[in-house]
Amino acid sequence: MDCSLSTIRNRTNGFDFEQLYKVNLYLKQTCPQLSDIFFPGTESLTEPVCRKISGMGNSIWSDWTPYPTSDVLNRTFRWKLPLLTLVAQLSRPPLGPHVEAANLALLLGDPINFLTNVLLTLAMCSARTSQAKRVCHGAGMGPSNREYNRTWKSLAIIMVSYDECGLTEKADSIWQE
Repeated sequence: MDCSLSTIRNRTNGFDFEQLYKVNLYLKQTCPQLSDIFFPGTESLTEPVCRKISGMGNSIWSDWTPYPTSDVLNRTFRWKLPLLTLVAQLSRPPLGPHVEAANLALLLGDPINFLTNVLLTLAMCSARTSQAKRVCHGAGMGPSNREYNRTWKSLAIIMVSYDECGLTEKADSIWQE
């Protein structure tokens, strides 16, 4: 039984996820959990075992297998191009080509982080809008006042600007006085 790092003979053809998965399942079913191929207390394979199974050495220059072309093309056509098409259709403020290129690179490179930041910004703007309207009401200015919309929008923009600069406490303290 191949249940130790020195005797393991299971091999894959480089980093092939499907083959690695099958070998991993086989080892989980046939090897005891206390074997040196698993991290202690888990069923996760250790790095040396993964390297031995995939035939990789320690050199980043020669001991690697490139991704299959079909994987790269599938991910590009299924994820990146539709995302790029969607982003191209969204309306954005004219911030210039450098900002536009940086935003597109961030969105395509790390879409989860990008969308998280956008949702956080929208939530913060919504909270600051509510706070600005409360400040206006506290100052005796209601929706029937001509300057109401202009005033709460101005206050909200100022507070959001403080938030973007990392001065949230300053924005909160100004409107509490």
